[in-house]
Amino acid sequence: MLDERKIQQLFINSHKIYTDCFSKEERRHVLHGGEPSESIIKCYDEIAEKVLKEDFNLKKCPNKHIWFGEWDNHRRIVVKLHEFYFHEFIFGYNYDFIPRLNNQGRFVYHRTEKSADIDVKDLFFNHIYYNPDLMTTSESYDLRLEYELIQWANIYSFDLAKKYIECVMRNNIEFMKDFYIRYITDEDVIKFLDHTIKKGNRFQKYYYMWTKAFLYAKLQDMDKAVMSMNDYYGDNKEVPQKVLDKLKSVQEMFSK
Repeated sequence: MLDERKIQQLFINSHKIYTDCFSKEERRHVLHGGEPSESIIKCYDEIAEKVLKEDFNLKKCPNKHIWFGEWDNHRRIVVKLHEFYFHEFIFGYNYDFIPRLNNQGRFVYHRTEKSADIDVKDLFFNHIYYNPDLMTTSESYDLRLEYELIQWANIYSFDLAKKYIECVMRNNIEFMKDFYIRYITDEDVIKFLDHTIKKGNRFQKYYYMWTKAFLYAKLQDMDKAVMSMNDYYGDNKEVPQKVLDKLKSVQEMFSK
């Protein structure tokens, strides 16, 4: 497990990669661009696929910005390029025994290559100091440029575009490695979820409570599984019987 000094060093190293790669003028072009061309968008996938294959041997999900590894003990590594105002690399785990409820109230699983998704999520914000309330707009943007792909980046040179994308991708790799070293067992992952909920992470806490409930069921702790599911639904709503039955089925699956 990496200590806080090692995490800080990862941050310093990634910052150096970024500043060594780009001059102030190049960074200005990245900041003040327009919509990305289709060729640059294509680079997102190509370069991410190359870097992720080198470090984690991940495969790309068809028609999605998602990469995944092989199943190992009912779990696989997943990295996702989340498209918002910035392109964030989200990384974590996908479990084959954790379902989600779709809009029709049916249980769905993310077990196939086409349906790969993330049940436990992390991103670079959890590995560096980032407090936009105490930073200038310029400081905040400059920091995010090191770890996120700006959706509207219009980089004058195609070679510069490829260099920028690969730099951002590699800046995230060390944080991904740290996550997968720190959180190996189900107990480790539950601690991560508890810590993330306590921090008020940007991801919805209810998503984590659902995940925790099924991890506790796998660990044969139904009291905590039901408690987590009660937290998911809230004080004013009962947990549906079909959800309790699904938790029970997971417990039984791993009791053998």
